[in-house]
Amino acid sequence: MIDHPLYSKVASYCARAERCPQEVLQWLERKQVPRHECEQILEELVAERYVDEERYIAAFASDKLRFSEQGPMRIKRELLVKGLPESLVESIVDRVMEENNYREVLSSLIQKKLALLDSPDADAIHTKVLQWAYGKGFEWEDVLEAARQFLRL
Repeated sequence: MIDHPLYSKVASYCARAERCPQEVLQWLERKQVPRHECEQILEELVAERYVDEERYIAAFASDKLRFSEQGPMRIKRELLVKGLPESLVESIVDRVMEENNYREVLSSLIQKKLALLDSPDADAIHTKVLQWAYGKGFEWEDVLEAARQFLRL
């Protein structure tokens, strides 16, 4: 174990919630820890499994789908911005989406959105719903497939 005065605090920070390496480095930098010490501390946290990229990606994707109702494209984009490896992000997010049956989530979202819209122009409603679902981060093909259940497309 590393002998640094902040190690136990950063370990506690990581134990409270899943953290990605970038978040841990930012936390350490806010505490004004020199960069080379940040790297050493991060390596130890990874070795002790306080920080695990795969676990973080899976938890992040699952939470974003269930609580924010975001689609896979948007979730992947957010994870890539955090500096996580693209191949890992792609495979884990795809797996999590299938496990959580994201197509059912999408269908439910479209159905709820349609119930909220009230317009005499059916084409305008179709366009709004499709654009809204696509904007939530779902792939266009999935949006069209889910919308076919409720709209005449």
